[in-house]
Amino acid sequence: MDLQAVFYIFGIIYMGINILLLLGIVIGILVIVNQVKEAKKKVEEKVNVVKDAVNHPEDLLANIGSSVIRRSVLRFKKRFEKEKKKSEDLDSEED
Repeated sequence: MDLQAVFYIFGIIYMGINILLLLGIVIGILVIVNQVKEAKKKVEEKVNVVKDAVNHPEDLLANIGSSVIRRSVLRFKKRFEKEKKKSEDLDSEED
């Protein structure tokens, strides 16, 4: 092998490494850009939710009110069922 062949081999290896490095950098940049776009969408969605809550507080209050009513009904139902079981147990003990 003469000096020229060694030089060409090193040059080909160097170019191959640089091409792989360049591809890695480009892929890394694309991944970062996609993550930034996704984060931007998420932030915009959350901002829209807050804007809707500010612009239409009656909707927010209606949701809160329905949630409170639903919980109250469930609690009342549970208490009523417990009382019913207690009274049934007492009735069965008396017999």
